[in-house]
Amino acid sequence: MGFSTNSAYIGLGLVFLLGYAIVLSLLTMVAYARVRHQHAFTHKVENTASTPPDAASLSVPSERSDLNSLAFAPVTLAFRDLSYTIQVKKQKTTRQLLRGIHGCFEPGTLTALMGSSGAGKTTLMDVIAGRKTAGVIDGDLVVNGHPMDRKTFNNLMGYCEQFDNYEETATVLETFQFCAALRMPRHTTSLQRTVFVRDVLVMLELHAKAHDQIATLSQGERKRVTIGGELLSNPSILFLDEPTTGLDSRAATIVMECVKRIAQSGRTVVCTIHQPSTVLFELFDKLLLLKSGGRLVYYGPLGLESSDMLEYFGQFEDVPPMHVNGSSTGGRRRST
Repeated sequence: MGFSTNSAYIGLGLVFLLGYAIVLSLLTMVAYARVRHQHAFTHKVENTASTPPDAASLSVPSERSDLNSLAFAPVTLAFRDLSYTIQVKKQKTTRQLLRGIHGCFEPGTLTALMGSSGAGKTTLMDVIAGRKTAGVIDGDLVVNGHPMDRKTFNNLMGYCEQFDNYEETATVLETFQFCAALRMPRHTTSLQRTVFVRDVLVMLELHAKAHDQIATLSQGERKRVTIGGELLSNPSILFLDEPTTGLDSRAATIVMECVKRIAQSGRTVVCTIHQPSTVLFELFDKLLLLKSGGRLVYYGPLGLESSDMLEYFGQFEDVPPMHVNGSSTGGRRRST
């Protein structure tokens, strides 16, 4: 019996090879989607007796030791008379987007940047974070009492954008391990990375989703993964661009309470937010409010039930008095 050289088999052979390749591709896709090699999300470094499963639940938002397994330098960021002007090429004129803004972001505080659409809240955060490469920036930026050195400051900060860009088929744990390997300092040991990744999972209430793929997560969970990716650089100051955009009330509350815990770990946290509910607004410690044209309306502490802010605006005759309508845990404010 020899090898057949009949040319009639060539077409059949090509069809067979094509079908074989298609079947293998489909099986590979199914395997990637359904079969995950689960490396041990080891609890060997965990003391399960002292860390109950619900240790990161909303009932313990003041747990300060969760993100302090790695040392970081607390950062106080102050700015004065901050202005930002861009060149309008079509009209051959300039446009000033920010005018004489001042404020101070301190460690352990959660500051809200608010204003109407187009007031410049995201622009202000981008200017402070060094993400604006065009235009002219005027004013003083001071970090821990010294003029800002942009290169050094970039190593201390993290910036969470509105949208994520992670591999859909990777699990949450794999994503965090990858971020930790890339973004943590070289001298960080494998054990330190493992412990810090675990702490971030617990802080963001993602420990139960550690082995789930990114594609299977809800929008709120994906938002927390984005925040976790920035946390794994161990920043001293964290900027968030509208972290509640596109989320329902419950998901937004979970995300913001996680952000509040990050601030309570001793980090400086600043985020833009648009029309928050009363519950979310009460989570903030300070408010920087802008109006159209990039002008400052209010900067200062909110106080209990926003009493400090209401007292400030109550000094003006044209502003109707406001009071809290409802219980002390979440009534709406209305003017009288």
